[in-house]
Amino acid sequence: MTKAIIFVKNLRYTLTLKKTGLLLTSILLLVSLKSTAQQKSLCPPTTSKKAEKYVEDAREARKNKKPFSVVKEYCEKALAEDSVYADALKLLGDFAWQSRQDKAMAAAYEKLLINCPDASSDAHYRLANYLYEQKEYEKAITYFQSFLDFNKVKEENAKDASQKITRAKLMMKPVPFKPVPLANISSADPEYLAIISPDQDFCFFTRRFEEQKRGSLFPASVEKFMISKKIESSFEKGEPMPFPFNKAGSNNEGGASITIDNKHLFFTVNKNGNFDIYTSDENKGIWSEPRSVGKG
Repeated sequence: MTKAIIFVKNLRYTLTLKKTGLLLTSILLLVSLKSTAQQKSLCPPTTSKKAEKYVEDAREARKNKKPFSVVKEYCEKALAEDSVYADALKLLGDFAWQSRQDKAMAAAYEKLLINCPDASSDAHYRLANYLYEQKEYEKAITYFQSFLDFNKVKEENAKDASQKITRAKLMMKPVPFKPVPLANISSADPEYLAIISPDQDFCFFTRRFEEQKRGSLFPASVEKFMISKKIESSFEKGEPMPFPFNKAGSNNEGGASITIDNKHLFFTVNKNGNFDIYTSDENKGIWSEPRSVGKG
């Protein structure tokens, strides 16, 4: 009698599990069908059989690694039948992007997104980048923002889009920039890699000029790491940094940066084509032996 009761209970449990399984399967199927239906309804389909055939030909050509011109021709034929056919525009834009045909990519994506904004997050991102490079910042911001509105995008692309939106907004508001030569320091010789100390008392830079060395018949072109001191309201012409700078073994020094107290100097030294960052400390007007920041 006990065995019979256990059997009945097990049977009921099994039937319950089966019903539950069928119910879950039905729910998942409905969700899947709904999702598929939503996916298909993102962009309106074409009513032209010819357009569909040309797109299939274009896909086959792309699959067979035909050149961009062949795929483009099929897509254009499809668009001649239906000018807003989303599949043709997306395929053309995608393959143009892959083939680095930037203008064709931008034209296809722009038309695609006007007629079907939800067609592809990649289309928004790629078009935004193209417009950003063309300095069309206002339009680039619009497409970067619409790209970020998608639920699922690559994290690195989202970060890039956010950064470029910030930069584009800055670029849309340029500030006046009218550089003028710095009196006395600027000469007929090339001067470059200049920096003015935080207190504006010193200017460090590199100057290239002709130097007549003892025992040489002709002058040689040299580069010297220079310092100029401000006297009242203007800088001096500048002179080479004293020892231990501008050593014979150094081909070029410069590109300096200095701490706010003018005590710790960082600069670049070129030794036989190898550029390294060195540092030197000032104490009572004397600079310490430069040492590489990459050592110890």
